Amino acid sequence: MTLHRTRPVPDATQAASRPGGAATADLHGFDVFDTLITRCWWQPADLFLVLGARLGEAGLIEVPPAAFAAQRAAAEAALRARPGVEEVTLAAIHAALAAAFGWTDAQRDAAAALELAVEEEAVRPIAANVARLARLRAGGAEVALLSDTYLD
Repeated sequence: MTLHRTRPVPDATQAASRPGGAATADLHGFDVFDTLITRCWWQPADLFLVLGARLGEAGLIEVPPAAFAAQRAAAEAALRARPGVEEVTLAAIHAALAAAFGWTDAQRDAAAALELAVEEEAVRPIAANVARLARLRAGGAEVALLSDTYLD
């Protein structure tokens, strides 16, 4: 999803410094996932199957990847369902998993790091949108990158 909006510049000194003394500024917003980058899986949660296999190989879990994937999704859903929670973090998700699997702090951190590594292996840029972003930035446009992910 991309968003383009022209908004007033609140400070007259900012307007004077813009090309032509414009009193408005272009703001272009890009959702990070599925606009600038995509994952090489059909569904984002497919990551949890791969992660489950890797955690099993590392000796951190003794359940099949599908069972881990279900537990990983359930842990995130439970955190999101708590009253007053706006967004969950990867650290909170892995703290919940640590309690479920009996991990030490070191094992919890290793599992979280492995999730990030699997995520990093799976992302690919969407070339046309990355090029558009670069053109906008080179032209001096204001750009905002947005995401609703649990990643930092």
